Amino acid sequence: MLIAAILLAATGEPTLAEQGVAAFKSTCLDSRQAGPNGVRAALAVLGAKRQPDLPSLTNGRPMEMWVTDELEFLLRPDRRGYGCFVAFKQIAASDLDGAVSALSALPELVSKTVKPSKRISYQWTFSDGSKDSVHLTPDSQLGGVLINLEVERK
Repeated sequence: MLIAAILLAATGEPTLAEQGVAAFKSTCLDSRQAGPNGVRAALAVLGAKRQPDLPSLTNGRPMEMWVTDELEFLLRPDRRGYGCFVAFKQIAASDLDGAVSALSALPELVSKTVKPSKRISYQWTFSDGSKDSVHLTPDSQLGGVLINLEVERK
């Protein structure tokens, strides 16, 4: 909730990007140690509504889906860990900069230099040295902004 308060103080009304980052923090990041069940509990607290599962893109287990008014959440459990995703529609470049800055300001994340490519994306690792990672893709294949946490089993 601290990140939401900081973002709100700066702008008054939270932008969609700010809402997305705050929701990502409260569901995916804050539940990282608790695993998929922690994410599910955080989504219930947020009031997200369960939707039909989406088929796996890698022939694994289906992805669980939840929605709120503006945001979509996906949870992809697998043998090696899990992925937790927050997706929302396209945003203005200034809002994207705000989302990247907000994620970079989180003390548990360390910004990672990304090799130049055709697809713009931002990446962070964790200051605790784990192999877990966070990615923000402004123009994802889902048709909007995607922020995802990848957690590897220990």
